[in-house]
Amino acid sequence: MNLKTVRAYNLKLSLQEFWSINDRLLAEDYLKKWYFWATHSRLKPMIEVAKTIKAHWNGILNYFDSRINNAILEGTNSVIQLLKANSLSIPQMPSNSFRSSATECFEAQEKKIIKQNTKENKKENNAGKNTLNRHKSNSDA
Repeated sequence: MNLKTVRAYNLKLSLQEFWSINDRLLAEDYLKKWYFWATHSRLKPMIEVAKTIKAHWNGILNYFDSRINNAILEGTNSVIQLLKANSLSIPQMPSNSFRSSATECFEAQEKKIIKQNTKENKKENNAGKNTLNRHKSNSDA
């Protein structure tokens, strides 16, 4: 096996263990050691990851104070993206005003459904009229 791959995998595993720490100070010490190890690993992708972590250092360590992460936000975003991908008839939402654009999208979808239901009702009414006309013309004969 490639030694670089083994080193990268060990760095990955050790960073996963970071999230199981319960104390912020211990977590910060652990992250400092991991950062040193990653930046001295001579693995360019791992050095880039370490620099990204350093850029978000305080935000990462804030997790140990509140235990709040953005998983709910990411989950909601993925649902929105899925809805957008599956509903090509819904207009694109402008990024400047989510609330008003979301309302516009739902209103557009509602109009589409109403229009579709109206067409189906007209077809049913026409079919009913044709049946009545046939019965009427048969009874006249």
